[in-house]
Amino acid sequence: QDIILYLTQKFHFSLNSASLFMAYAGICMSIGLAIYKFIIRYVSLQTVLLLSLISCTISFFFCGISNNIALLYFFIIPGAIGAGLT
Repeated sequence: QDIILYLTQKFHFSLNSASLFMAYAGICMSIGLAIYKFIIRYVSLQTVLLLSLISCTISFFFCGISNNIALLYFFIIPGAIGAGLT
């Protein structure tokens, strides 16, 4: 939830831009929720949680060091999908 403060401080996002980013991340998270029941049939729960943790960690690390808004939108995808899988 603190991502809005980060976006306004680092990238000078307006409230509308930050809301659009949060909606984009929410859509990506819903994709993770949608594919969860298909993935769990073929992969164990421990493996799904481990891959989710790894994807979130790597994604949020690169979101934190990116200086470009386009890269921020790109790097949030695996993190949001991974968060949706947990």
